[in-house]
Amino acid sequence: MPESKPANHLYHTAAVWISAVSNPVLVVALSLVYLINRFTTDLDDVIRYSATGLSLIIIGPALVYVLIRWRHDRRIDLDVTNRADRPLPLLVASIGALVGGSLISHRLDLPNLLFMSQTLVMMLLVLTVVTTLWKISIHTSTLAALITLLVVLRGPELAVLYLLIIPVAWARVRLRKHSVAQIFAGSVLGAAVTYFSWLTLGR
Repeated sequence: MPESKPANHLYHTAAVWISAVSNPVLVVALSLVYLINRFTTDLDDVIRYSATGLSLIIIGPALVYVLIRWRHDRRIDLDVTNRADRPLPLLVASIGALVGGSLISHRLDLPNLLFMSQTLVMMLLVLTVVTTLWKISIHTSTLAALITLLVVLRGPELAVLYLLIIPVAWARVRLRKHSVAQIFAGSVLGAAVTYFSWLTLGR
């Protein structure tokens, strides 16, 4: 039975909001600020280290993408829908995560934070390689990676958070940003790379 226009509009609006809230840039940025705030109580340190991390991991790559897109067609796509636009910002973010994570974890003497930054670097590098060949969902890969980090560091009882991937997957497919295969692959890749990172670097 076809959807009514009001229902279709409601579903589309919900998908847009879910997609926006689960945007990888937003998820990574909030996670970074939260982690730094959790490990240091000094406000100046929180601001300084958050600014450093955000500049290297988020702002730098974002500027690279904006400059490239604006130079080509004066258009900016926040979802970076075009696969060809993704590798360079991902690579820049990988370098930023490596430098920023090493600096911050060294200054705060936090092994877990270093492990998290190394995991992010590994994740970004894998996504960079995969993206050159096939468009994969960075939304679900980022969320799956974050949840897997929580599971390996805090305990298997947090595995219930994997259910959060379901509405995100639905939203991305609903908006026709990804196929089901791309969504599934992103989720599996995010969890697998993070778990492999924990086995090799986190223990």
